[in-house]
Amino acid sequence: MKNCILFLSIAILVGANACDNNDNGEKYVYFSEYILSAEVTNKQTRNIVINNTGRKISFEMLNTETLTDVNIKLTLAKGVSMASKQEDDYYDLSASAEIRLSAGGSVVVFNLSVTFFEPEKEPVPELILAAEVTNRHTRNMVVNNNAGEITFDIAQNEPKSGVNIKLTLADGVTMVSPATSQADYDLTLDAKIIVSYNEQNVEYTVTASEFVSTAALLAQKGWTQQTQFGQLKEGIRVYRYGGSFNGKNVIAYIALGNVDVGINFHVLTANYDETARQAHGVKTPTQFYNENNGEFQIVMNGTFWWWDGNNQRNRNTGLIHRNGVMIEPTPRTVTRNGLTYHVTRGVFSELANKQYRTDWAYTTHVNNRTTYAYPRPLDNKLGQPPLPTPTANNPAGGWLYSAPTAIGGGPLLIKNGIVENNWEAELFDQASTIEPFTSQPRTAIGFTTDRDILFFVCEGRNVTPSVPGLTLQEVAELLLEIGCVELLNLDGGGSSCMLVNGTTTIIPSDPINVGGVQRAVVTAIGLK
Repeated sequence: MKNCILFLSIAILVGANACDNNDNGEKYVYFSEYILSAEVTNKQTRNIVINNTGRKISFEMLNTETLTDVNIKLTLAKGVSMASKQEDDYYDLSASAEIRLSAGGSVVVFNLSVTFFEPEKEPVPELILAAEVTNRHTRNMVVNNNAGEITFDIAQNEPKSGVNIKLTLADGVTMVSPATSQADYDLTLDAKIIVSYNEQNVEYTVTASEFVSTAALLAQKGWTQQTQFGQLKEGIRVYRYGGSFNGKNVIAYIALGNVDVGINFHVLTANYDETARQAHGVKTPTQFYNENNGEFQIVMNGTFWWWDGNNQRNRNTGLIHRNGVMIEPTPRTVTRNGLTYHVTRGVFSELANKQYRTDWAYTTHVNNRTTYAYPRPLDNKLGQPPLPTPTANNPAGGWLYSAPTAIGGGPLLIKNGIVENNWEAELFDQASTIEPFTSQPRTAIGFTTDRDILFFVCEGRNVTPSVPGLTLQEVAELLLEIGCVELLNLDGGGSSCMLVNGTTTIIPSDPINVGGVQRAVVTAIGLK
């Protein structure tokens, strides 16, 4: 109900020295306070205000209350008395009402305004704590107790009848329809759930929206599932692409690991010193696989690395987190044409509650290992003056970074389902040897709409005749169309290599013009 204001005249006869006359010859006398207090005793009201200067009394009344027989109790100032009615009396506020106070024959008129308010709604208890579809490919389950809705997405190719939903009910809640908390529903009809709480029935609607699953997209785009590598754990699948993309012949593999069935990625480092938090030496992907006794069914090369002559060790050039500990900071500066630029570089992270995403990161203090992540990179431009050093607030939106597992690289290719490829901002130009615009073997890690971690490699440099490789933009576009929503480029070229159960997928491009030899690297990543 909209607010409604009623105005009533309250005539008060008082006695005082200073006065004015109205048109009827009655005298208005000015007191600092005529009415000390007013109380409505039989209706639900709030916010009573007496304005003696403006001669107005206002209050709010519950919109379900009636305006008749409103009991108002007044407390009057000394020297003021009631001329009609009592100080505690009843009024009809649906019509004009008047209160007359007598003190020497003088009159003062107060206006009374009443507005209405709606009753406060009781918070809706959480009757259904959780809902799970047990026999269909679904995602984005939401239980909205306030609206009485259960919504989720279901894969387009899944049957919409016989959908088994398992409910978790709050204490004291029982099922009415269907009779059990786990039952089959027909989503082609108006699916409903009725529960009982405190002897009242509460109804929920069940609705589902369709989405195209990663498996369906892969089939549509010509990726074929591979079974020749032997048995894989539940949640791990491998696909091969051997078609054409942008007029190029492509040989590429992806490995998918679904996080909702417990698959995760792990960073493997060569000869890692736990005390010094440093990796020493290099290993081939096969050596990484063997030293872990085949525990990681998928092993792929990791991020970029270089030889640090000052400290006599190989170093990663990307942020590395393992078991919640930072073992390698981000690179901080890059020099181009005599100018030193600070760079925010891409990182792919496992965050709390099994959330996976890409961000840009910068380690502000190497000694205490303080790192910030950002939703956008520091916007470097080649040939332009360097930008200020990154801080907690530069770039905007920075947050103190922490992650159980993370691997840095770059450029960041896809974020939130949008192709980024900010190679210039991250200074992955031609001078970086990343070769963003030429066809090369590539390696990348990402995340899909189906909550799969994605490992990607493609062949290049014609180790298989007429297979040149892909540009960074082509990698992003190829994987975007199969449902990849987060993607980070890793070390490619001669380092690109993926093993499935210890068997190579693509042909590595080392040595140049020959191929077939795995390059030893400082870091690898594994799925298990």
